[in-house]
Amino acid sequence: MKRVALPKRCFVSFVVSLVVVVSVTCFGVPVSAWAQEPEQGSVGEQQALETQAVSDEQEVSEQQDVVASSNTVSEPQTELSVPQQESQKQPVLVGWQEQDGKLFYYNQDGTAHTGWLYINNHWYWADPATAQIAKGWRFINNVWYWFSYQDATMADARSNAGGTWCDFASSGAWIGYASGWDFSDGAWYWLENGTRCSGWKYIHNTWYWMDAKGVCIQDQVREINGKKYAFDTSGAMGQNGWCVAEGSWCLATESGALKSGWQKLKGIWYWLDPGNCKMRTGWVDLNDASYFLEDSGAMAASCWRQKGKQLCWLDGSGRMTIMREGNQVRFANGLAEGVLPPDGLTKFGDGWFYLVNGTIQYGAHTINGKTHLFDTTTGKAICGWQYSQDSNYYYYSEQGVLCTGWVQDKGAWYYLNSNGQMLTGWQQVGGKWYYLNPSSGRMHTGW
Repeated sequence: MKRVALPKRCFVSFVVSLVVVVSVTCFGVPVSAWAQEPEQGSVGEQQALETQAVSDEQEVSEQQDVVASSNTVSEPQTELSVPQQESQKQPVLVGWQEQDGKLFYYNQDGTAHTGWLYINNHWYWADPATAQIAKGWRFINNVWYWFSYQDATMADARSNAGGTWCDFASSGAWIGYASGWDFSDGAWYWLENGTRCSGWKYIHNTWYWMDAKGVCIQDQVREINGKKYAFDTSGAMGQNGWCVAEGSWCLATESGALKSGWQKLKGIWYWLDPGNCKMRTGWVDLNDASYFLEDSGAMAASCWRQKGKQLCWLDGSGRMTIMREGNQVRFANGLAEGVLPPDGLTKFGDGWFYLVNGTIQYGAHTINGKTHLFDTTTGKAICGWQYSQDSNYYYYSEQGVLCTGWVQDKGAWYYLNSNGQMLTGWQQVGGKWYYLNPSSGRMHTGW
């Protein structure tokens, strides 16, 4: 095939078209920027155009090299950058949320819950219109409900509804205002129409007293309007007799006011502390005298009682009169050390003793020409019937003197020989015969 040479004009046109395509594609050069194809002119104009075409070819070649170099470095940016605030999603609210002082509950999908809500064994109510969790009274489906101001839980038992005590069913429905006894927070209260009462209340034939907070006083001695009253563990006021409060016995009048000081009941004396009106036991010191009160509260009298290391005698009035420590004796006179008793045969306590310099003597002693026998352990004079080792009965007076002859004891007569031995059977005394019981020695009269 024979190669045909193209005219230069055609070649120039081809180059121009190629430059236009490359410019539009790679550089975005608008087509309008290029002039339309020139009309035929003079030879000089054509030469100028040819020279321009050669220059344009070189320029196109350089631009292609630039484009190729650009493609090897990086690709053109075709994606739009997203603003940062739109790329970060807002967190979804779930569970309890407080907003502007109002409480809401959001479901797992982020929607605000409305209507009834049961969580952790408690019911709540979210207003269907606002989704706000209800507090206080709410009228729902023709039923009144109460929701706590503190935690918004629904009341399902007796509760304080805005200062008024009310009863609620387990469903939360309001039953009515509470009345009667109510146990709350470890204390008893008396309610009337939803209000906790205070002061005196007469309930089921018994008096009770409620303090300013409405708490029923229990197991206390309480001063009310200048008088003391005792309330047992149930809160009942003691009345007209003995009652117990704070673990102690108290003596109440018919009005309930407590007695104090010395009180005599059925011939027995009791001491009630004036400070708290409680019955005292044990040793008490009153008006420079000591008294002993048994565990029952009864005052001890005419008997010995232990006081520390001392054995003390209480006379018929209950007053301590003798203090004995070992074989040392002192008379009580309101002083702790007491006073020294006189020497000789002395009666104190429940018997006779022989004292020398305040010391008790033991065994047999001759006093004013007579022999007296004193117990070797207690020092007290031996008295009454004594059975000796020789199998005979002897009788001693209250001062410890051995008796002989006729002796009367507890309304009966007995006869003792010159040695003090009690005789039995038929005995002739002063020329007369007497029959003395063989077992007891008691003189027989009558048939």
